[in-house]
Amino acid sequence: MERLETFLEFNTNLFLYRNVYLGGNGKVEKIEIFSEKKIDEITLKIIENSFCIKLKCRFIEKKDWVELSRIKFKPLKIGRFFISSSFYAEGAPINKVLLVINSGLAFGTGHHFTTKCCLEMISYLYELGFVSRNSIDVGCGTGILSLAVAKLFRSRVFAVDNDQNALEVTRKNIEKNSVSNFVKVFKSEGFNGSSLNSTGRYNLILANILYKPIKRLLLDFYKNLEPNGYLILSGLNKKQSKDIRNICLFFNFRLVRQQSEDNWSGLLLRKV
Repeated sequence: MERLETFLEFNTNLFLYRNVYLGGNGKVEKIEIFSEKKIDEITLKIIENSFCIKLKCRFIEKKDWVELSRIKFKPLKIGRFFISSSFYAEGAPINKVLLVINSGLAFGTGHHFTTKCCLEMISYLYELGFVSRNSIDVGCGTGILSLAVAKLFRSRVFAVDNDQNALEVTRKNIEKNSVSNFVKVFKSEGFNGSSLNSTGRYNLILANILYKPIKRLLLDFYKNLEPNGYLILSGLNKKQSKDIRNICLFFNFRLVRQQSEDNWSGLLLRKV
């Protein structure tokens, strides 16, 4: 699976993919691969033989998936937040922070555990008395975590992604949530760029991405996080989170909290 994921990561111009956990003993999972163009039989056989996998193909009918997701996106209460599309936003409880999220083609509505646990950890930090002054959301997707930090703490957030579609969705969600004074958007791989990379600049870093980019960015996380600052990591399965925890010991990150559901796991760490 890891070799296949690496192949897909290097061919994002041809394929999109996602990991799907199927249950059982934690080792049963599949990868769904998406392509706008039909993949010919020879290419399918090459992929199968190269990675020792079996592919099942199906055609997905063309629909206005963005509009359908907007209507079917049921509101959620997660920690101190009420997450809704604009379709249901008027039903927000007065004791919750409203996050209006129209996902479009980007990832992050709170329905998946990887996003949900990040929102719960942001709420947990707030209840601890933590105050975010300057934070960065690496791999922002819809911008949901950036919006959560900006609206809860009324503080500056950098929303960063390498996907132009995600950045466009984030900008629209920033406008819908009236936080343009707090959230600034950048296209970047991690901390690349003088606007983002500064030793000890942030007291909160969020990364709901994937195992390999998290592992690659750990040193940058450490360099850019101020002492006693917090790091929230998600997008990891249990085995991957254990590996990341072990690596973090070498960077003087202390585990504050870990949340798990099915085979997914999220980490809250503090730089000491």
